[in-house]
Amino acid sequence: MNPIKFAIINHSKSYIKALSSILLTDNDFSLSGSATNPYDAYHLICAKQPDLVLMDITIADFNSFYLIEKIKNTHSLQKIPKFIIVTASGNETIVSQAFHHDISYFILTPFDPKYALNRIKQILLTDSEAQPKPQKAETKEKVTNGIDYSVSNLLYKLGIPSSVKGYKYVKSALTKCTKDITLLDGITKQLYPEIAKEFKTTSTSVEHSIRNLVKNSCENTHTELFSILFGNNLQKNLTNSEFISTISNRLREFPTGTTSIKNSHT
Repeated sequence: MNPIKFAIINHSKSYIKALSSILLTDNDFSLSGSATNPYDAYHLICAKQPDLVLMDITIADFNSFYLIEKIKNTHSLQKIPKFIIVTASGNETIVSQAFHHDISYFILTPFDPKYALNRIKQILLTDSEAQPKPQKAETKEKVTNGIDYSVSNLLYKLGIPSSVKGYKYVKSALTKCTKDITLLDGITKQLYPEIAKEFKTTSTSVEHSIRNLVKNSCENTHTELFSILFGNNLQKNLTNSEFISTISNRLREFPTGTTSIKNSHT
């Protein structure tokens, strides 16, 4: 395939450098340029016509969606780039707003670089084919995918690999509780049965698998973020409820689970 020409729009030069260095580790990507304000961004996109533009929700206090709409209404462009939002602001309202503007993808920082690169390629490949414009029914699914991605990122940062037994149940529990806080009041009677139904198993199996994952994580996981979240509880038996509620509350307060790329916004 031809190199994917991309542009980065962000008010922070250090952030641009950090993000571009991640993409340029893959030979399939080529940097067309960058901009730190909407005016330069518009002229950069018109002049270079990249395949892909990565940008934050706001650029120098300017709503990025206005720039996106202006680009889409510029008839002199031979092609409209795909837009991907890369941001630390990942609440459902913002994610939903993004996809109402036909954003191709929404990446919450911090992220797993390898996973993000592969996902971007998949999106560009899919979007290059003739696809009908997403309808409102699809928006809800994309919002859910945004939360799902956020949960995966946080578990990754906590040092909990997807290969461990019980991971799929924990991920499902966190996704559901992040979307609906009331589930925390009915973990045994409501949450476990919902997960059991999803995976065609029993509530007892779900509870047991999550309990084993929590126990093993407390004994074997030594990441800084894990210690920050559970440091005061690691000397005792951490319950499933404490584990799920602590992480889901963290996701609601800080949708990315931590700060942006090395706190590089300056």
